[in-house]
Amino acid sequence: MQRAMIRWKTRSRSQHAAGAETPSQLGMFCAQPLLNHSTGARMSIEHATRTLATLITESNSGQVLLPNFQRSYVWRPDDHKSLAASILLGVPCGSLLLVSGKSTDFATRKVGVMHSDAGGLELNCDFLLDGQQRASTIRSIFSDTFKGDWKAAWAETFSALKNRWSMRIVPNEDDLDIFGYKQLHFVGLQPEPDLIADALVQHNIYKTKGLETWFHPAFQSMLGKKERQLAIGVGAAAEGVVPLWEVTESGTADDGPIKVALQRIADDRREELFAAFKDDTLDHEEFADLLRAGETWLDLTEDKVRDRLGDRRAEWIQKVLKVITDPNEFRLGTIELTQDELPKAIAIFEAINRGGSPLTPFDLVTARYARGQSTTSLPEMIQDRIETFDDAVPDALSGSIDRKWNASGGVALVDDALTTAFKSQFLQVLVMLRRLAADSDVEFSVDDIKAQKVLNLSASEIDAGWEAATSAVLAAWRFLQIRCGVKDEGSLRNKLLVLPLALALRGPDVPASTYNKVEYWYWTSVLSDTYTARQNENSVTDTNLLLSWIDGRISNPFASREDRVLNDEGYSNKDTLLRTGEERVGTDVGIYLLQLTMALGGQDILLGRKLNADTDELQDHHLIPLGTATTVGQSTKVIRQGKDGVANLLNSPLNRVYQSSATNQAIGARAIAQYMKDLPASVKSSLYLAVDDDKFLQAQDKEYEDFVRSIMQARYESLRTAVINRLTTLKQ
Repeated sequence: MQRAMIRWKTRSRSQHAAGAETPSQLGMFCAQPLLNHSTGARMSIEHATRTLATLITESNSGQVLLPNFQRSYVWRPDDHKSLAASILLGVPCGSLLLVSGKSTDFATRKVGVMHSDAGGLELNCDFLLDGQQRASTIRSIFSDTFKGDWKAAWAETFSALKNRWSMRIVPNEDDLDIFGYKQLHFVGLQPEPDLIADALVQHNIYKTKGLETWFHPAFQSMLGKKERQLAIGVGAAAEGVVPLWEVTESGTADDGPIKVALQRIADDRREELFAAFKDDTLDHEEFADLLRAGETWLDLTEDKVRDRLGDRRAEWIQKVLKVITDPNEFRLGTIELTQDELPKAIAIFEAINRGGSPLTPFDLVTARYARGQSTTSLPEMIQDRIETFDDAVPDALSGSIDRKWNASGGVALVDDALTTAFKSQFLQVLVMLRRLAADSDVEFSVDDIKAQKVLNLSASEIDAGWEAATSAVLAAWRFLQIRCGVKDEGSLRNKLLVLPLALALRGPDVPASTYNKVEYWYWTSVLSDTYTARQNENSVTDTNLLLSWIDGRISNPFASREDRVLNDEGYSNKDTLLRTGEERVGTDVGIYLLQLTMALGGQDILLGRKLNADTDELQDHHLIPLGTATTVGQSTKVIRQGKDGVANLLNSPLNRVYQSSATNQAIGARAIAQYMKDLPASVKSSLYLAVDDDKFLQAQDKEYEDFVRSIMQARYESLRTAVINRLTTLKQ
């Protein structure tokens, strides 16, 4: 067995763009010899290469597998393009790191697939430790990942890989003719990855729409194999592209979609060139090679030109076909660790990610959990818990029966992947719940939410607490959406607010009094400037205080904040919101005012009903549209960016409410008095809005600004009265 010391050269910029997983990704692992730290001996390794076609075949068959501690797929379309362009140019894209083992050594999943295999026969395999993003992308672009039962394959595929790719052969107007289409003369690709990347076309694959498009796996599914390949090739040619997923499928076959498409494209172009010759508009200089020795253009007959253009067509097809299908033989470097190094697979995985873009704490916890030999990865278990979380909302929370709530799509799980915010909140709550389980009287400190505490968790502690932590974070988000009008994770400016909520709302059968105290805490915190500084400290302190208040050990600890609700100077008081001083209100209180109006029962102007943060598609709507002020001498653009006068006032949070996207678009820039004219009083009052229609429509210049200010001032007073009344009810 070969034993060697690995030494690495720094990747060039082009190599990194070509597909390096992350900057300096191999880090300390690759800067040092591979040593077996238990014996001091160098690790057993082999250097080799595999063709792209072989990698895809082995990935599909399960010869190459991903261990369950690998991360999810995270690359984006630009990454796909960069890698494909590099492969088409033959540029090296970094080595894959593999370790030999048995398929039963770890819970595994196939390359490009979301969920772990259920398990089965024990087979020899190679675990891919470094190169998942590249391998998954290669498989997605250059092979048909939707063969057979395409719906089942689609359901198992990461959202970012639910697509197919083609290469544009016929250039768009103003694009470079990189394949020599216009002259049917191709001398090879220019060594410019960006040009190649720009010619790549992404086709999204949907489950229920676009089924009739030529690139969809459901296209002409009733046809026989050869008829269907012909139809795909014809469809591709009509758009001037060739399907890259056929590279490792039909390849250079005469009846394969790639060659069929090139033939159709070349046939059409040859006829265009022949017509140009007959019209005597063919550029003599560009097509001088149509002449044979001693010939002039006067010697060329139509038959000669047709034949020679035919030869030109055939040569062009073969050259382009070769370039498009050459990736079959593209060789990927591999570094292969032998089976005796398998026990250190997780340690190696962690080590290769200690470079410039390290693993996140969540990735490290996932890897550590895999040490426990779980049959399913931690992210998969969490995702399954999110998807099966009881959608019935407790009456104590919603105040109504039959209310439903689902996390997927808005919070926690978006596009089949756990969100960054959820991962962070999950880990912090996991640590806090483990401490609470060990000591019910625990006093949390800021250290409890730092990464080091997370990384100290053992596999058994993770196993004991992951489900409770997931449920607690989901309970917090359910509360935020139903009670507080928070439409998505991006609308919660202070992410650490989730921690007190999760700890307070953990477990089943939360009483109404707890929900009320938690809501009281939320509004007194976000409508005062409490969380504009020392957020870590405040979230931990508030967790301790909130739990003690809920348990009845102390009286209301947040009473002092109540006096500052919509009354904090420089943040949420009347002068700040009305822009009477030089201070400009921060974005935080603005979005919390949007939430407050909806939480207090704000209705949709056209739908005439209460809006829901978790089910309605919401947009930020200016009650007095910016366009209505253009009559007083400022454009909408100027007003939107304005910092003084009426522009400053119209951009105040007091002039904004959530409305459905359909209503927001329907209203457009109509004056408030016009679209409010026939509205029921109940809708107006739900938005805390009073408008004197006739006077408002007639107001001009300074009078207009005064009317706007009076509306905003009245709205402030109404909102503050309403929220104080709400807080009084909640604390009782």
